[in-house]
Amino acid sequence: MNKKLLGLIFSAVLIIIIFLCAQFSSRSFNNLLGTKETNITKVFMRNGSNGNWVETNDKDKIKELFNLLNNRYYRIALNQVPRVGYSYYYDFYSGDKKLLRMTGNGNNVQINNTYYNVSEEVSHDLLKSWFNSLPVTMEGPPGIAITIGGWRIDYIAEKNRWNSIDYDREDTFKTILNKSNVTQIPYIKIGDTASICFTDNPPDKFTISDNLIDNKGIRRYNDAGTINIPIELKDGKGFFEIKKHMASGFDSYRVEGKSDLRGFRMTASWGENECEYAFIIRADSF
Repeated sequence: MNKKLLGLIFSAVLIIIIFLCAQFSSRSFNNLLGTKETNITKVFMRNGSNGNWVETNDKDKIKELFNLLNNRYYRIALNQVPRVGYSYYYDFYSGDKKLLRMTGNGNNVQINNTYYNVSEEVSHDLLKSWFNSLPVTMEGPPGIAITIGGWRIDYIAEKNRWNSIDYDREDTFKTILNKSNVTQIPYIKIGDTASICFTDNPPDKFTISDNLIDNKGIRRYNDAGTINIPIELKDGKGFFEIKKHMASGFDSYRVEGKSDLRGFRMTASWGENECEYAFIIRADSF
């Protein structure tokens, strides 16, 4: 083979090797960021599970997160198949310019549009702690879990006032019954215990009312058909007993085995943000 051609091939291979080594070499977060930590003016972080977000210009908080991410090395991963979902993503800014977005945690993260393996995992707990150390802007009402007598109960959540916007909407009981057949409403035994659990961001204030309703979701007996239930949330969890509704005894005649539709309206607030959770059950009459 021609020596000149061999030389060209050797040079091309060498260039490819150098390129690959450069691409797949370990880099610090500072190197990926392309600037000093002191030049970062803002960090924005979003929670992937609920859309809530925080941002800060505080230099100490920025340095805290920077050190968490910089104390390890990053190498481009061979697997670049796109993932679905994320725990957190966090954007770093210098002035109005976004320098970098990192997504996820653990030993594999996405930086901008490229996946990297990490020499030491990025701790989900430390990211969560950093996130929760700042004032959180809530995108919408957080999820809750409702169980009664061991059964998971479906619910809806609607905003009353959120991020300075007032919402004019349909009554939640009507919304539920417009979407569900009355026969699909779960029957609950009197004496069963109801559990309300906020999976994230428990509210500052929380109230529950037990309402006797008809099959169109309209409250029966006006205010007399509503009972306020005392409840206290501890670590985002609260419990109460399903009792017979006194207003069901207002009927002029008693029918053996009769049951009532009961609508539970839960109002939760976080500062000026307020929403309503609602669910409906069927239970024995008084």
